[in-house]
Amino acid sequence: MRASLLEWPQWARWPAGLGWDGFIPQAYRHSYAAFRATWQEQISELRKEGVCRPKDLVADIRIVGDGPDSSWAQLRDSMLLARREGNGGHVLWFSRGVLDVYSRELPAFYAESGPVRSARFPAGWCRTAQPLEAMPVESGAADLTWRMPQVEFGL
Repeated sequence: MRASLLEWPQWARWPAGLGWDGFIPQAYRHSYAAFRATWQEQISELRKEGVCRPKDLVADIRIVGDGPDSSWAQLRDSMLLARREGNGGHVLWFSRGVLDVYSRELPAFYAESGPVRSARFPAGWCRTAQPLEAMPVESGAADLTWRMPQVEFGL
């Protein structure tokens, strides 16, 4: 944490409504062991501040980027670790990994283990039972537009 540019764990002490809604530390690592060590450090930093708000901590997990792509086992284990710790979910970096590298594995993972639970909304807050899929709309080569299905939100 000493190499960080931000002192985000200290911000967790701010009273609700005056501080941050959540924290998404970038835990981009090239192995599960390195991710696990980094993630445990993030959780420990919150505890050092006297704050234990695991649901406000969202894991930002690398799939692709500099260096080799994450293996499926590494990605799956990282997502499961965030769930076991009671964290508020995960963010996957970046879209090529989701859409191209693990386009079959990720939907199967969520179908088996269930969707990521939001720290802000109860289960069932979205009236669709299926994941929402953005679809590209044909347009000029330099301008790609995406279309999302309309969903009625609320309980």
